[in-house]
Amino acid sequence: MLTLNAVWFVTSSAWGADLARALSTHAWPIDLIRRGLYLYLPEEARDYIYLVSAGRLRLFRASPTGEEKTIAVLGPDDLFGELRGGPREFVLEAMEDSAVKTVERRALEEYAARLVTMSLSGEGGDLDFALPISRLLETAPRPRLARVLLQLAEEYGVPTLDKRTLVPVKLTARALMQMTGLSEEAAREALEELLAERVIAFEAGSLLIRHRAELERVAEGAV
Repeated sequence: MLTLNAVWFVTSSAWGADLARALSTHAWPIDLIRRGLYLYLPEEARDYIYLVSAGRLRLFRASPTGEEKTIAVLGPDDLFGELRGGPREFVLEAMEDSAVKTVERRALEEYAARLVTMSLSGEGGDLDFALPISRLLETAPRPRLARVLLQLAEEYGVPTLDKRTLVPVKLTARALMQMTGLSEEAAREALEELLAERVIAFEAGSLLIRHRAELERVAEGAV
């Protein structure tokens, strides 16, 4: 029987790689996980985060019919942990023999207040903005993406006559992955949900925030 987890993760984006390198300076205990084994994160795992040192882990969602959808493949320098308040719906499987470091949360908190500076292509050139690492960690894909979009709106949004907000940026899949630390599949899934719910839209290549209050609600939610 598959063991289900509530999982948050950070792939080795530019800021995620920097964080992983900082955490790797400590001598954390290492667990060796054999290929084909499933990982289970009990509730007490919330006191720790996990840093992939070697190998690959697959994070997937299994449907009642047994169909599997891969959400992310985590490799060296990727982080994951127990998602507080999240539903247990994901399976973690070792795709090959792997090594995972167990990191105490206090070490993560030393870096959480630091700002992550990001850059995006805009109509007038590159647009830079910053977010605290704490806003990007221990979050599910939807709220993490919403927090990034809200920060963009805060710094570069232009109010429209119908009380919406236009943000003149080009959001490519690669840019979303780099900003959020999500896998391509997770970022696309979160973006498609916000589009389907008509919270955001794209007009003439720019981001349009249709319902800012709803985007704020998503940003502060668990999933």
